[in-house]
Amino acid sequence: MAQNIEEAKQAVRAFLEESKIAPKVLQQVGTMAEQAIQDKALYPMLRQQLIANKLFDGDDIPENFDYTILATLAAMGRLLPQMGVM
Repeated sequence: MAQNIEEAKQAVRAFLEESKIAPKVLQQVGTMAEQAIQDKALYPMLRQQLIANKLFDGDDIPENFDYTILATLAAMGRLLPQMGVM
């Protein structure tokens, strides 16, 4: 399991480098994703904010509710403090 966590942390580091998103912003996105998982009505607003702030392209975030994307963003946000990049 520790190896899987390390692999996830490496993936988050690569995402941060590639996307140029600040760790704090990604943590905030992760928190927003967690909220959208709890309340599906927040998903369209989250999607629009991500697109408006040019964090993601519209093609990257489907219009329909997507647990996979939300869970991925939430997990990335949760890993950041453990990575020491905050």
